[in-house]
Amino acid sequence: MKGSLMQREKLCTLANLWWSAMNAAIERLQRRSLRSPCFACLLLTIIVGCGRSDTVSMSGTVSLDGQPVKVGVITLEPFEARQAPSTGAAIENGAFSIVRDKGPKRGVSYRVEISAIDRTNLEVWQVAKEQIPDKYNRFTELSVSVPPEAGNFTQDFVLTRDKPKKR
Repeated sequence: MKGSLMQREKLCTLANLWWSAMNAAIERLQRRSLRSPCFACLLLTIIVGCGRSDTVSMSGTVSLDGQPVKVGVITLEPFEARQAPSTGAAIENGAFSIVRDKGPKRGVSYRVEISAIDRTNLEVWQVAKEQIPDKYNRFTELSVSVPPEAGNFTQDFVLTRDKPKKR
C-alpha cells in the first residue's frame, strides 16, 4: 500500500508536469485549429485519478482517569489485515495526530492499542512499568471504524483504571 501511494504521488507529479507541457502544445494547436477531444478526455482521466486518497488524517486526545496521557503511543491495526496497513502516532500531552498519507483507510475498522511508559525518576537499568491498563493495549477492548466518507477523522479516547473494590 505504501509503495502504491508513492507511485500514485509520482504519477500525479508527472501528470501535472505533463499537463503544463500539453497546455503549451494545445495553445499551439488551437492557433492551427487542430483540437482533439480524445486528447482532452485522456488528460481529464489522468488528473481526476490523482485527486483522492483512500486514507484520512486522524487526530484526537487520550486521557487516563481524567488526566491527559503525557507521553505514549497509539497503534491502529485493521481487524482484517488485507484491508489496510497498521498505522499509529505518538501521544504528546494528551494529543495525537496521524497525517493523511500514513492515516487509516476509509471504511475500515481498527483495533486500537494505547501504551504509555513513564521513566520518570528511574535509573537506566530499572524497568519502566506500563501506565495504561492491559484492557487498552495488550488485551485491548478499544476499536474505531473510519466512515467511508471521512476526510479528517477525530476520535478521543477516555480511559479509566479499574479501581479495586472494597470488601
